[in-house]
Amino acid sequence: CAPVVEWINNGFPQLFPSHDEPVRGEIAYRRFAATREDLPDAGVAVHALVADRGDGATAERIEAERVVAVIEAEWGADPQRQIAVLVRARSHLAALVTAIRRHPAGWRYTAVEIEALAGRQAVQDLISLTRALHHRGDRLHWLALLRAPWCGLTLADLHALAGDDHKATIWTLLNDEARVAGLSADGQRRLAHLRAVMAEALAGQGRQSRRRLVEDAWKKLGGPACLADGMDRADARSFFKRLDELDAAGRFALDSLQEDMARLFAAPDAQADGRLQLMTIHKAKGLEFDTVILPGLHRATPPQDAALLAWDSFPLEQGERLVVAPVNRHRRRAKGVPTVYDFLQGLERERAGNEAARVLYVAVTRAVRRLHLVAVAGRKEDGTLAAPPTNSLLARLWPMVEADFAAALPEAPAASEDDAGVAHFVPRLQRLVSSAISMAWHAPPPPAAQPLREDSMDVLSADVGTLVHALLEMVAAAPANWPAAAIETRRPGFERWLAGRGWPEAKAQSGAARAARMLATTLASADGQWVLRPRANSGAEMAIAKVGAGGTAETRVVDRSFVEDGVRWIIDYKTADLGIAVDGPRLAAHASRYRPQLESYASLFSAEGLPLRLAVFCVAHGVLTTLEYNPSSQ
Repeated sequence: CAPVVEWINNGFPQLFPSHDEPVRGEIAYRRFAATREDLPDAGVAVHALVADRGDGATAERIEAERVVAVIEAEWGADPQRQIAVLVRARSHLAALVTAIRRHPAGWRYTAVEIEALAGRQAVQDLISLTRALHHRGDRLHWLALLRAPWCGLTLADLHALAGDDHKATIWTLLNDEARVAGLSADGQRRLAHLRAVMAEALAGQGRQSRRRLVEDAWKKLGGPACLADGMDRADARSFFKRLDELDAAGRFALDSLQEDMARLFAAPDAQADGRLQLMTIHKAKGLEFDTVILPGLHRATPPQDAALLAWDSFPLEQGERLVVAPVNRHRRRAKGVPTVYDFLQGLERERAGNEAARVLYVAVTRAVRRLHLVAVAGRKEDGTLAAPPTNSLLARLWPMVEADFAAALPEAPAASEDDAGVAHFVPRLQRLVSSAISMAWHAPPPPAAQPLREDSMDVLSADVGTLVHALLEMVAAAPANWPAAAIETRRPGFERWLAGRGWPEAKAQSGAARAARMLATTLASADGQWVLRPRANSGAEMAIAKVGAGGTAETRVVDRSFVEDGVRWIIDYKTADLGIAVDGPRLAAHASRYRPQLESYASLFSAEGLPLRLAVFCVAHGVLTTLEYNPSSQ
């Protein structure tokens, strides 16, 4: 509409370069014409907000409140009006999304690749569960696990459980019956439910896929009942899918789990009708909307890391030439003069600034009828207006809107006690009711007698098994470094490793002793020495990926493999202690349980063209058991 076009045509020439200069990325402004008839309320509104400089929380809050008020006013004038909120970066929408989701009208919105999955509460709870299952010493996520809706301990019960002991793991504390008795009756019921589920999950750790481990525990805890709507369920499915992908690719790591999940975005709301859309300016190219709201204009883009090497090509009289310069800050400091590198970097900054002006032009020209510019300027300690950050879109717009902010300065509210109280706000605890807790999971009664299974060992065995696998990998790499006497001298290191996994001192010592005994038995046995002997074309803890028909890669980790006399051996380590009276038939029966697993490993080597032999090595007994393998039956 003409009022929008006129505002842009009158102001934007001063934001653009005066002439075209390709080398600097400069393009002069070209006026454009309105092609639509004037509509009621057409025009541009500048929402100049002011907050104390450095008070980011207040700036986010008043900006979100103003955008919500604008949406209410737009739909008050026309409930069918299509509104788009455009931002330069996804993170600029965080506070607004929270405000919209809390709006009493229950607004639905379309947001494609806007909300990071890791920012959703349901996924945050799943991340805490995953980290707790994989590290008993992760106190923060164990406490988050107890606070999550499937358990929902009150702060008083959390304090009674762990407030006076900051050294023991939370898992140790919640297994202390005397300590648990100090909790409320409701807290004891909730803790008993969580403890039963987690004990079962921890006992099965390392013996099933990561997704199955976490998802089974989540379901038994009552996780699905804690999801608010279909969006939460879609988020949970996305989390488990990503967890499966990381596990299959051999890239699962606790330290990077949050970062990995941050790369995923919440699924769009299937119930949204398209009247309210949240997107980046880049995604809005080529689209148009009745009303466009541009918040976050005052936010600065983070500076890019300085490149080690800068280069560019320039048209010279001799033809196009490439100019290359390495970073050399020492030389610049020593001589006090700019270098070629500084020139190239400065040229790149000019181009980026010119591109920012064009990005802003794309944003404002998406509006058909109404354009709302929302930004927060800083107020200095002396009460004067602070200039916006130089690398923000507001800095570009400043010549056009400075007067609006100067007029808003006297009306800007001072920080109040209510604002200060927001930082101390404690939200209401969301949790399942006690009846749902009791129905979520019932422990099956133990059978009268059952055969020994590796996944029925105590919880410590899972970590001892992981430790032994790591030790055998080191032995296979350099057997000469592992004489029998070295095992005892290195046992304190085993204890430290287990302590790092969250085990108390006594458990770490007993687990290290078990690992040392298994390693000593293996190194003293003829089978163990043969399995670990150095060979050409061998490997330990080999991560091998195989691409399927659909293009998806499946990664498996083979404990030990080598070629001997033209035969490819594929060996899986098992750390279960089958008892003193173990014999050949019992070992064979134990090994046969892992035939499907070993046959799946065998498929990874099928293209090699060598005969295959499959075997299970029982580390605790130092015995290798071979399995019959008929590839034609696969």
